Amino acid sequence: MNNASRPEKKSSYSVLRIFWLLRKDYVVIGKTNIRSWYAWLVLGLVVGITASAAFVINQRGKLGTSEAASNITTTPRPNIVVIMSDDQDYQMMYDVKRKDGAPLMASVQNLLAAKGVTFLNSYVAQSLCCPSRATFLTGQFNHNHGVWTNASSKDLAENGLSNGGYIALDHSNTLPVWLQNAGYFTAHIGKYLNGYGIQVPEETIPPGWNDWNGLVDPSTYSYYEFIFNENGLIHQYGTSTADYQTDVIASKAVAFIQGHSQDTKPFFLSLAPLGPHIQIPSLYPVPAERHLDYFAGLEAPRLPNFNEQDITDKPTGFQNTFDLMGSVVVYSVDQSYQTRAETMLAVDDLVRSVVNALAETGKLQNTIIIYTSDNGFEHGEHRLPQQKNFVYEESLRVPLIMRGPGVPAGVANEGFVSNVDLAPTIVQLAKAKPQRVMDGRSLIPLMRGTAGSWRTALYIEGDLAIYSGSN
Repeated sequence: MNNASRPEKKSSYSVLRIFWLLRKDYVVIGKTNIRSWYAWLVLGLVVGITASAAFVINQRGKLGTSEAASNITTTPRPNIVVIMSDDQDYQMMYDVKRKDGAPLMASVQNLLAAKGVTFLNSYVAQSLCCPSRATFLTGQFNHNHGVWTNASSKDLAENGLSNGGYIALDHSNTLPVWLQNAGYFTAHIGKYLNGYGIQVPEETIPPGWNDWNGLVDPSTYSYYEFIFNENGLIHQYGTSTADYQTDVIASKAVAFIQGHSQDTKPFFLSLAPLGPHIQIPSLYPVPAERHLDYFAGLEAPRLPNFNEQDITDKPTGFQNTFDLMGSVVVYSVDQSYQTRAETMLAVDDLVRSVVNALAETGKLQNTIIIYTSDNGFEHGEHRLPQQKNFVYEESLRVPLIMRGPGVPAGVANEGFVSNVDLAPTIVQLAKAKPQRVMDGRSLIPLMRGTAGSWRTALYIEGDLAIYSGSN
């Protein structure tokens, strides 16, 4: 087992310093003044290092460094592949084992983690799909990129405004646009921002993408019979085994890599499978046929905070909203956990297919691969069955693994990192010029060991109502 394997189990409780931001009020984090111009409350969480632990963002030891990391090169500039799963919590990847004892995501561990850096303390700024993906595309927090929810509230939409979904983001000024301007060939395959195909026509191709294969909502949330916009052509897939969504995305990714095997121009490939998000309408995701019931009988971990007995430390609204889970709900949580684990097997197959295609075309040695998720997920912790968008580690902590030229192999880095850091990292690798003031920091100095002082706290934000409940 390499040193990027799962760290020692920690408790899931910690001290939070919470700043409630009212409209037009300020909060200072370090030396940064942050102003909220929105009509609702914003929850700003600064998570400090603490010896206690519901939020486990503890630092243990020094930041991971390696002499090899100082050799990260951008000449020639690398190809960049980002694989972003949907609603994948951090711990499942380590807690669940295959029948042969291998990790749930054996390819991620063997082909990425063992060959690169695992960021042990990786969190998202908000544990919700659309705001998180907008952060990836901009390197900014919600209050700067303007996407707060998955869909715009009715009152704002009626007034020609938007606070959520695809239309809330300025797509003319995003990471793919910057990379395209820097000479990259850009491609996206899979889920994009919530509301794509609903808030805008399904034929829409967002700015910045040379090769566009975007899933069209609401079909995005179907593992079969989904719709792709394939460079302006609408293609509906069927119900055959070959039409399983994750496998289709994998096949498209392999075809893209093979099609660019002779190109000298660097490419940026964004892959966004649905797994392990639930199918809608349904309570559970749908595993590939080859993985059905692979983990039959698997139960969600029964940690001390599972179906938490005493929640008097929670906000009043939380206490008034979430009752102890009964046997039927617990059964549903376990079914969810099982099918989510089975669904991740196909995502792991996708990773293997991508790495193999890069190797077979001679592109692997000059390709940075980043694996992560848009947010985590609750499996009954804190009485939260199949939930996210809460200020608990299970919702906020996500896998983040990077391999590529100059990236040290098998290193576990303990620095506090956020999804707001992904765009700055990619921009530095690509020598691109962002047209936004990004809130994050490139992770390259952290890997090099040249970052000097690194952050000791993380900023989290979101809609206050979801944290306090309705009381």
